[in-house]
Formats: sequence, structure tokens, C-alpha cells
Amino acid sequence: DDLQHNQAIILGTHEAKGQYNIASKKYKESNPYQQLVTRDKNNFSFNAGKSLMMLDFDGHPLLDEYTVKTFRKMIIQLFPFLKNIEMLIVPSSSANIYRSDTDAPANKSSGMHIYILVDNGLNIESVGERLKYHQWIENIGYHKVAKDGKLLERHLFDDMVYSAERLIFEALPKVHEGIKFKKRDYASYDYFPGEVLKTSGLELSDDERQEMNSLIAADKLNKSPKSQAAREKYKQHLINDFVSKNVSKQKAVEYANQILDKEIQVLPPILRLKSNKHGYTSVNDVVADVAKYTDDTFVDPLQTIDSNEFRAKVFKNPDGSVIMYSMRHGGTNYILKNKDSDIFLEAINECNDINSLDILNKKIKEYNNISNNDYSLIINEYNKKNKELTNINLTSKELNKLFAKNSFEPRHDGVYY
Repeated sequence: DDLQHNQAIILGTHEAKGQYNIASKKYKESNPYQQLVTRDKNNFSFNAGKSLMMLDFDGHPLLDEYTVKTFRKMIIQLFPFLKNIEMLIVPSSSANIYRSDTDAPANKSSGMHIYILVDNGLNIESVGERLKYHQWIENIGYHKVAKDGKLLERHLFDDMVYSAERLIFEALPKVHEGIKFKKRDYASYDYFPGEVLKTSGLELSDDERQEMNSLIAADKLNKSPKSQAAREKYKQHLINDFVSKNVSKQKAVEYANQILDKEIQVLPPILRLKSNKHGYTSVNDVVADVAKYTDDTFVDPLQTIDSNEFRAKVFKNPDGSVIMYSMRHGGTNYILKNKDSDIFLEAINECNDINSLDILNKKIKEYNNISNNDYSLIINEYNKKNKELTNINLTSKELNKLFAKNSFEPRHDGVYY
């Protein structure tokens, strides 16, 4: 309980000795004389000796009610090699959060962190894979169908925590109005004395790994019809919502496809967002005043209707583009589109002759508030329309020359000038 709400622990270690601040790779490169380290796989690793391993449990459809002791009994039945292993089970930092008005739990399920000692930290990922194998063999692994149709692989534990650079939050949470925190009951901390887990021999054989992957693939195929149905339902919801805001049906379909069908998900300017501090807003409003929202949190943009979990933040890149990072389902980056750049994209698509396209090109070059990312989108659309009208596919060099202003270099703030 001595940890502050903005502090976390890492089970991996960094090769540097002493006290350092965590920073991004770009910031570290720009400030070589500061005591900085980057938090990534290349810089953090587990010890090649006795190490702590954490199992992160956040609920499962097969487990409606459970206690720490019944949960431990279940995991020992699943993983017999954990029977005599020293173990500490603690409630997750959000387990004791309740609604102020009803005293009902604020979370659908109470998570737990299970700590064990292993004899070689370098084998932690192999132990995690062994745990995953047993769960798929025992029909505990499954695919969850997300609202947007994505198939999300799930089982009892989060596989991501087996990476040495991952943050673990054990501090008491900071709660806001409408939510209260009940002081931790240390009777809910269960310590079981035992041995250190010997990790040698727990790595999967090639046959076991193939068996597990076959089960995962089969379940994914089995859930495919539900996935497609969920995706089409949500796509239609998006289209109807955009049409209700006086967007043409054709444009509404295009917007929905940008959100659901692209490898990089692009949020159109008109999309409604739910902010923790400012209530409902739109993508365009956020892009227009990023500073107002950088200290805010958002509901994932694909869950705005039916969720109050504010697990997303917006960031402005050095090139001027704005992204939203959501921690939903393992993490997703969204690009937030500027309304002005969207107008240019729409105008390009509506051009019926090469003269109109040339005039539009001049207008785009006169406009000084387009980020590198949006500028790239515009150039790509221009090239597609140019090919449609002239049957000529311009090279990157020709496009750069065509869209060059006084210089094709962006200003220091990333905006072309």
C-alpha cells in the first residue's frame, strides 16, 4: 500500500544500474545526457536465475463465483505442477471499487494476481505457453466475439504479462466522483508456502504446440459465422448513425469501412466520442483542440454506446497527426481525421475531369494545416483518381513534385508549409 496510484512494478530488470527515468525511444535519443531508459523487450529481461512470475486473472465465463481458495484448487487441478509451489494470491488493484450510490461492484468481475517463484526467469514465457496449452486441451480456451466482429483469443490468464517490460499495477487506485474504494482486507491476500517451480522440462514439444494451435484454429473457424454476423450488425449501426447526421449513404459506407475494414483504423471527423471530463464530443472537435483532451480519457470509440470504461487516450504526434490509443482487447491505435482533410478527400473523389483535379491540387497546396499523415492520405487518393481519369499511375517522385510547395519539407511542428 506504500505505492502511489501513479507507480507500478516491473518484474524484469534493465542492464543499467542506478535510478533512471522511463522515456520513449525518440525522447531518449534527443536527450542523451539524461538518465533515461526505454521500456521495451530489447532493454528489459528476466533474470537467468530465481525470478518472480505473475499470472493475471481477469475473469472467465465459466467462473461466476469463486474464492481465492477455490480458485487455487481449480488451477492446481488444471496445472498439477503448481501443487507444491510457493504462491501469493492478491486481489487486483481495481477489485475493491464500488459504485457510491448502490454499493454494487464497479467491475463485472474481480481480478486476481497470482505470484509464484520460478528457478529461471528466462523460462517464464515457456511456462506461460505450458499454462495456455493445458487450458486449450481442457476446453477453457475460447474466442470472444467483439462488438465489431473481431475474434479475441481468451483463457484464464493474460499472456501479455509474461513479457519482462510489462507494468504491473498493485497500488490503490485513484477514484473519481460516483466511485468509491473499500479499504483492502488483507484476509483476501492468500499466501501458500511451498517450493520454487522447476521450469526445466515444461517447454512445449513441437507436437504439443501443433496440437494447441490446431485447437485454436478450429475454435476460430467455428466462431467465424458469429464474427461475421457481429461485424455486419455493427457496420450497419455505424452506417445508420452517420446517415442520421446527414451524411450520404455512400459516404456513410465509406466511413464504416474506414473503421472496420482497414489494417490501420481511421476515425472519421463526424464520429461521436465519449470523454471522461467533457462528455460527448466528436473526432473533429478533438483534432481541433487536442490540448484540451490530452489530459482526458475516453471510452474506446467502438464501445461509445454501451460502455463507461475510460481506457483510451489521445496523443498528437510530432508530424501533427492525432491518434487515439485504446487499451481495449490488448491495445488498438486509431487515427483521428481532420474535417478539412476529409473535405479534400471527398472533393478528390467527386472530380470528373483532370482539369478539376489540377485546380484542387493547387487549393490543397495553398492550405497550411494538414499533417503528414493526412497529406499522405490525400496524395494516395489523388493518385487513384488521376489513374482513373488518365490511366497513368504516377510515381512517388512525380507525386512529391506535384504536391511540393516552396519545399516538400514539413515545418518543425509537422505541418506542411
